[in-house]
Amino acid sequence: MRYAICDFNGMIIGEGEFPELADAEASCSGFGWVHPLVPGENVTPGAQYIQGGAVLDLPPKPAPHLVYDRAQGAWVDPRSAADWAAALSTRRAVASMARLDFVLACTERGILSQDDALIAVDGGFPAAFQDIVAALPSDAQFEARLRWKGAVAVDRMSSLIIGLADEWQLDQIFGLAWPPPLASWPDGQLHP
Repeated sequence: MRYAICDFNGMIIGEGEFPELADAEASCSGFGWVHPLVPGENVTPGAQYIQGGAVLDLPPKPAPHLVYDRAQGAWVDPRSAADWAAALSTRRAVASMARLDFVLACTERGILSQDDALIAVDGGFPAAFQDIVAALPSDAQFEARLRWKGAVAVDRMSSLIIGLADEWQLDQIFGLAWPPPLASWPDGQLHP
């Protein structure tokens, strides 16, 4: 008799023929269970699962990191909020772009006016930067001004940049894709 070999979550991971149910069960002892197949029934490992005694097709997998939750009937992200935050933090830490591109992106989004953009692109400090610099400790103010004046590239995590807009806007400017499923959430909504 033919059997579908399932993991403990009911996902079909293989199939086989065994003379007796006991032989089939022994073949997957420790990693899953078996489901008898009716004659002529075919299964596709990795694309189907067993629920309520029926062989069901998995819906298309929207992203490689997702796992199928049979109880919810949906693909879910097994990562924790801490995992998401760590992935996003890593992406932010290495994100950088040319100062000209940064100023253009800020202007397109209304973060900088055109007049402020003309000042910023040459390394000057427009009005939008003044409050951010003033909020820094006095010894850091000079360094922030100097770094901006000499910058060819702008880092996402620069103290000057962090205060310019909210995190979501800055991530969009730097072309950061939030770790799914955050990317599918409405604009401006952060992870709880």
